[in-house]
Amino acid sequence: TVVERLGLQRHLDQPTRMILRNLERQPLKAALTVVGISSSCAILIMGDKGMGKSTLSSALQHRGWITIADDLTRVTETGRDWHAFPGLRDTKLLPDSIEAIGLRHDALAPRWDDTSDAGGGKRLLAPSQELPAAPSALRLKAILVLTERRPGKAVSHHIATPPEAVRHLLRHATTDALVPAPPPPVQRAIGALIGSVPIMVVALPDSMTALHASAEAIE
Repeated sequence: TVVERLGLQRHLDQPTRMILRNLERQPLKAALTVVGISSSCAILIMGDKGMGKSTLSSALQHRGWITIADDLTRVTETGRDWHAFPGLRDTKLLPDSIEAIGLRHDALAPRWDDTSDAGGGKRLLAPSQELPAAPSALRLKAILVLTERRPGKAVSHHIATPPEAVRHLLRHATTDALVPAPPPPVQRAIGALIGSVPIMVVALPDSMTALHASAEAIE
């Protein structure tokens, strides 16, 4: 957008930037989508270790997104929607990820459980913005499943088939420890989740130089 070309985007929050981008590129369609873009919602990123979850999260935060939880996120069904609850919000990053988003390694705090740097020199990226005052949980808009990184500089993605979605969610889901009564089977919850929330399988490029372009493509 003109705002981005002038370098003013850092002064705007992420929903405002998305609205301006849509107004410039698709003014008629944007008039119908501004309300939806401005609504508070959450994107859940899951994947195996090393697939780029924290790195992508940090790049999206750099673009103005707000992190609500790192490592473990509680989700629950409310009516016909699924909601994600806030948790520990510091993002743990390795040195190459810190460099890729333009930060200094020594400017970030060490992990609270690894002050000796035995875990590869990870540092904690504190959230730059506070969570919205309400609601306490955000409606889950989509799930991104990160798979093995690919050579090149382009993001690869496709909508998960039902068997793919079941396989990925079973791999990463666990029962809710906060529910006092015996929780429903994970399989039943996964079935309901697949029917309510779009699930996208994403492979990020293996080059850190493509990080910001990847975040823009995801956005």
